Amino acid sequence: MRNKFENFIIVSDIDGTFIDDQSKMVDRNLEAIKYFKQNGGQFTFATGRIYGSLHAVVPNAKDLCNLPAIMCNGSYRMDLKSREKFDEVFLDYEKSIKLFYAIKENIPDVGVRIIINERYATPFLTPEIAWEMEHFHWAGYMVMPFEEMPKLWNKAVYVAKNEKLQQVREFLDRNLDEAFITCFSDSTLLEIQPANGTKGTKLSAIKQQSKNEAVKIFAIGDHENDINMLQAADYPVTPKNGIAKLKEIPNIIHVCSNNEGAIAGLVEEIDKNLNLYQV
Repeated sequence: MRNKFENFIIVSDIDGTFIDDQSKMVDRNLEAIKYFKQNGGQFTFATGRIYGSLHAVVPNAKDLCNLPAIMCNGSYRMDLKSREKFDEVFLDYEKSIKLFYAIKENIPDVGVRIIINERYATPFLTPEIAWEMEHFHWAGYMVMPFEEMPKLWNKAVYVAKNEKLQQVREFLDRNLDEAFITCFSDSTLLEIQPANGTKGTKLSAIKQQSKNEAVKIFAIGDHENDINMLQAADYPVTPKNGIAKLKEIPNIIHVCSNNEGAIAGLVEEIDKNLNLYQV
């Protein structure tokens, strides 16, 4: 007898989706994921976080996921048990240096961190970056000029109040090369990624590498950095707290908020409508 969820994959964002507003796991989600996997389903995360950051809020992530996770907003996938990386891509180094210096010249007091081999690097300190250094002990911060940083950069994250980041966004809208894309992952975090390294591109890779031709992917997320992933999914899903842009995606499935257990809400939705989603 076929397991009822064997044709389904759930790919979940973490912040604002899997964890609650206090960055805590919701017990209802854990039970739902267990039930989903016991009945043949596959589950994994798609997050802007690196491994240390993920482990800080979801210490049992390697047990929850039975597929490699999409990490660093799509810069790579990772087997969370072995920590082996797959499909890793990087920012164009020369173009990045030029772009970041242009931002510094035009908006000099905005902080940035570069993700390099599961660590953070920053060329100078701002109050926001200094706060992160004090609180994100797993990040292994390096403070050094851009030119002294190791050259394999997964992505860059500008960290500041939203008003300041809107200035950066406006500058990028005028000057961004097609090699990059930009998105907010939070109101105080503006990300610059390689155009070929997004949650959406990695979601497509998951489907292409699946040995099950009937597989359907449900992708769930709440913020701007989830848009391309939801657009690439067979079934896009957003929690009640998702931003307005996500709710405009055609055929979006709505579930309860992250605080109420959005993943459990999605599993319940699939369970109640198996015939609909197996088409």
